[in-house]
Amino acid sequence: MANQNEAYDFSLFEPSRKEQEQQRPAPSKQPKKKNNLIRISEEQLEKSRRIKYKPTTVIGGILFSLIVLTIMGTMILSQVQLTEPVEGGDLIEAGEASSKMKLTLKKLGLPQDVIRRASICMYEGEINMVIHADGGQAEVEVDANQIVIRMTDTGPGIPDVEQAMQEGYSTAGQTARELGFGAGMGLPNMKRYSDEMTIDTEVGKGTTVTVKIKVS
Repeated sequence: MANQNEAYDFSLFEPSRKEQEQQRPAPSKQPKKKNNLIRISEEQLEKSRRIKYKPTTVIGGILFSLIVLTIMGTMILSQVQLTEPVEGGDLIEAGEASSKMKLTLKKLGLPQDVIRRASICMYEGEINMVIHADGGQAEVEVDANQIVIRMTDTGPGIPDVEQAMQEGYSTAGQTARELGFGAGMGLPNMKRYSDEMTIDTEVGKGTTVTVKIKVS
């Protein structure tokens, strides 16, 4: 008996490759997804980080700041007034009033040369009141234009103002001289380091010395 595998050609009963491909469902076409990412170069990123200023905006801001600072400075200076008592007879502690004034002027931010000149005038006037008038009172007024220092005492007064203004002339006693004071430079130094100086004195009643130092 013949072999069944040889008698029948089973390939005849199998669908051809073309038929298989026709029967196979066609793949569905899906739309391609769009890439929403935007690429930015490093140069573009750096430019975007930079803050852009318009020249008019910068100049306007600077001018506004200067105006505000000027107004604030004027308001602050116009309100500064100091009154310090000066004790007489104690040369060791003399200079306290001038030290307080100097500290105040520094806090106000005044120019160093202005502070130095005002401090010299204040100190010399203070020492004069301690030596010659048994103390008195120091008043300081500060505004945007000037510093006014007014030293008032109720001492014996100055008989000869012109003579008292001469360098080296002094009526200080022996004790003051032994401590290094009484060199006769008090009033001359006040005149030298101030822009304006006036002396109002009356023998037997007292003396008021006023000095003015320009701030600007």
